[in-house]
Amino acid sequence: MGNINIFFKCSLLAAVIIFVSGCSNVYWGSIKNNTSEVIHVKLTFSNEYGTQILELQPIKSQENELWHYEQSSLVMTKIDKDLSQVEATNSNGCTITLNRDAIDKKVENHELEVVIEPQDFIDSCGK
Repeated sequence: MGNINIFFKCSLLAAVIIFVSGCSNVYWGSIKNNTSEVIHVKLTFSNEYGTQILELQPIKSQENELWHYEQSSLVMTKIDKDLSQVEATNSNGCTITLNRDAIDKKVENHELEVVIEPQDFIDSCGK
């Protein structure tokens, strides 16, 4: 009886380890528009399978747009590990481009949300 108990406990432990290590969670990424105009945003995702571009719906002033992604449960402090670039264009045709370092800084400053600020366009287009 003791051998069966040990086998059962070891089997259960192995199943839990496999489940946890193979488990991934669905998260929501968010782009918030803190400007006073509608912006158009493109997200570029790069991984071992190639590059994909997601064009979001136009984002009105003070609103946000979401996308979902799957990520290892071990990485909880960074937004979508495959997100490599964010492009935002305002109504005047000014486009800002955020690379991964800039995305990480915005996410760090705004608690897992990429916030597009008026200053981003001023810095990029000199208005």
